[in-house]
Amino acid sequence: MDDSLKNALLSYQTALNQHLLVLKEEFEMLETAWRSLNDVYEGSAAEEFKEAWRKTMVDFEDSIGKIETILSFLQEITENA
Repeated sequence: MDDSLKNALLSYQTALNQHLLVLKEEFEMLETAWRSLNDVYEGSAAEEFKEAWRKTMVDFEDSIGKIETILSFLQEITENA
């Protein structure tokens, strides 16, 4: 792999790592807010919101997992270059 490609991949890896850290921090803040709201929110509207929230949480976790997979792949590529 030529140096310019490797440097570009390393740059992308750094940016993706930073994005992942922000995403995890935001996810943690949302989970905290959700726990507080969940303790007091009741009724049919609450049930609809809870279902939408659960889907959002699954999507968030899926995104984090995919980013971690990409980072692992990038790590492997750049280490073996």
